[in-house]
Amino acid sequence: MFKIMFVVYEREGIDRDEALRYWREQHGPLASKVPGLRYYAQTHALSSADGGSAPYLGSAEMAFDSQGAFVEATASPEFDAVLKDVVNFADPDNVPTAVVQDYVFVD
Repeated sequence: MFKIMFVVYEREGIDRDEALRYWREQHGPLASKVPGLRYYAQTHALSSADGGSAPYLGSAEMAFDSQGAFVEATASPEFDAVLKDVVNFADPDNVPTAVVQDYVFVD
């Protein structure tokens, strides 16, 4: 599996609860249509570990069979629509992204 993780930050001028709702109800189904996608999950940040405000909206993970499948997906109109939709709930200029590998110790 080839997995990408995105950290999603709030966009000024939008209510946090509304942003999370949009991300879950609108953006999630849109992202699910990306060709070749094998796994997609959102992790919404509810608060900081000490109970204060969360430092970001959350993170998302997308997985594909291979890096080649990911590259093909990024050329699709569906992926383009996902990128263009980010501005509706998050800061499109602040979405750190990385290729990641899971190491599971307890499942």
